Amino acid sequence: MLVVDDNANAADAFTAYFGLFSTNSKAAYGGASAISTALEWVPNVVFLDISMPEVDGFAVARRFRTEPLLKDVIIVALTAHDEAFVQQQAPAGDFDGYCQKGNPAAALVTLLEQLTDEA
Repeated sequence: MLVVDDNANAADAFTAYFGLFSTNSKAAYGGASAISTALEWVPNVVFLDISMPEVDGFAVARRFRTEPLLKDVIIVALTAHDEAFVQQQAPAGDFDGYCQKGNPAAALVTLLEQLTDEA
């Protein structure tokens, strides 16, 4: 699992939380870092912040969908933006799920279980 956020504390906190479930997790602290990390270490799931400087989450998701190694990765938008904004800005298929920041971390686990059961 790859957790991407330009706020290093947030990325590290989510990565540590998922580690409690024996999940192999890594953090990336921005869009460019997410792309290079994912190309070297192909994750099954990516929790992706949207509002990041330089390379935002929309650009990262589009790039992942065009990379043969990453096109089938489960991508979840993890953002302060509301779901309608994300759906409006992202073509269908860029994101497999959505979770708004501020929800309990357990909501991410539930969403992850749902998405991996469907995959």
